[in-house]
Amino acid sequence: MREAFVLVAVSAVWGIGYLAGTVALGALDAGFGPLWLVASRLLVAGALLSMLAVARGAPLPRGLPGIAASGALAWVVGTGMLTIGLQWVPAGTTALVLAGSPVVALVLDGLWRRAPPPRAAVAWLLVAVAGLVVLVGPAPLAVPGIGWTLAACLAWAAAQVVESRREDGSDPLAVAAIQIGVGGVGVSALAFASGEPLPAPGTASWLGWAFLVGPSTVLVLPAWLWLLRRVPVHVSQLQAALSPVVALVASAALGWEALGPREAVASALILGAAWQAARPREVADPAPAPEAVPDVPMPAVPVPAAVPVVAQPTRSPLS
Repeated sequence: MREAFVLVAVSAVWGIGYLAGTVALGALDAGFGPLWLVASRLLVAGALLSMLAVARGAPLPRGLPGIAASGALAWVVGTGMLTIGLQWVPAGTTALVLAGSPVVALVLDGLWRRAPPPRAAVAWLLVAVAGLVVLVGPAPLAVPGIGWTLAACLAWAAAQVVESRREDGSDPLAVAAIQIGVGGVGVSALAFASGEPLPAPGTASWLGWAFLVGPSTVLVLPAWLWLLRRVPVHVSQLQAALSPVVALVASAALGWEALGPREAVASALILGAAWQAARPREVADPAPAPEAVPDVPMPAVPVPAAVPVVAQPTRSPLS
């Protein structure tokens, strides 16, 4: 039950994060540049998470190289490349590519475990991707900059598989602080290297940035890392299919987008696939063991009573 609640909460907050990111990038006033938006968000969130981890006495996690590597995959390669790609790739195509991350994660997880992923899970996740195709329309994939988006999809899926396979039991808060800190430093380096100008955001952009730092990162990311350690990859990856639906509904509620029959059909496909893929599977009862043949006691064989031996008087050979 807790796992389902966390999955829904993460999907809802990150779905609203699409809108917050749009606002922070300048939808309503002067906004952040894409790389500086990600870098400043991660640096501030990483500092806040570090202070919270120290305040609660969280020990330094073990396996720091692995944690840093997954943080670099998710935030530098994943979020950084995605943000670069948004300069050329339409939002609909970006959502479609990111919706494929659950399938990518299933394939990577199967390669990691050297075992094929559950066929039912793959089937329902493909239904969810089909729903997103209906949602965003048949946007062409052959667009400039699509390689950045594909690299981001692969990096996010790989990072989440690596994180889900760690078994050191480290505190999620401390792990999130390290991963986000690594991401903040890495994306800041990308921002400097690309020559992106320092931002001068307006009030609305600051509010969008604050949502990305607070609820979307400091509150939700530790819960997401906790979830990755407790549910199969195909369940946790449903977030990638659920968040765009949340974003669509929230955007329609604000009057930013229309919610018509096409959106309703797409949402039904995605939510139905999410429910089917995440619900517990019934385990078939094992085949009954062959009925044991009762032990039949062997008939008792009467044992003849011992014949008493009567000692005969000893006779002298001379008698």
